Amino acid sequence: MSTFRPFDYLDQQEQQEVLKYEHQLQVSRTVSEYLEINRIIDDYLELARVRKRIAEIKDELRAKGKLDEDN
Repeated sequence: MSTFRPFDYLDQQEQQEVLKYEHQLQVSRTVSEYLEINRIIDDYLELARVRKRIAEIKDELRAKGKLDEDN
């Protein structure tokens, strides 16, 4: 099984946002700030997971002939 690489499922702007938040996480000064930034990063990771799953479902449907190549 291949390793999940979240950046493969995020666009350029989203990748830059994650990098910005990861930097902010390193310099956060309070626990609440750290937790909020970490939650935002987790949201981006979940977005990537969902996009990966959608791609897998589309591949499965294409293999079964139930999805056009355009979708």
